[in-house]
Amino acid sequence: MSFSKKEIKHLADLSALTFSDEEIASFADEFEVITQFVSQIQNAKIDTTIKYEKTKTIEQLRDDVAKPGFSNEEVLLNAPEKAKGAFKVPIVVE
Repeated sequence: MSFSKKEIKHLADLSALTFSDEEIASFADEFEVITQFVSQIQNAKIDTTIKYEKTKTIEQLRDDVAKPGFSNEEVLLNAPEKAKGAFKVPIVVE
């Protein structure tokens, strides 16, 4: 399939691109090569029915398992001031 200069200019306009006449001529050759490759791929007989089994699940791959943390009392043990089970901080916005 060959591309005319008119078709290439139309594609350039759709893409909001501007090209010189020399660039358009070189694109015609490049588009020809690309369409030949696409044609080869379309005509290739590739078996796409092969199924691969997973070797491990996501859970088996992850090592960041949640572990028990500190209790609220332990966290507040060294707090300078506490109120209602939380850190008490001075008001900084009036």
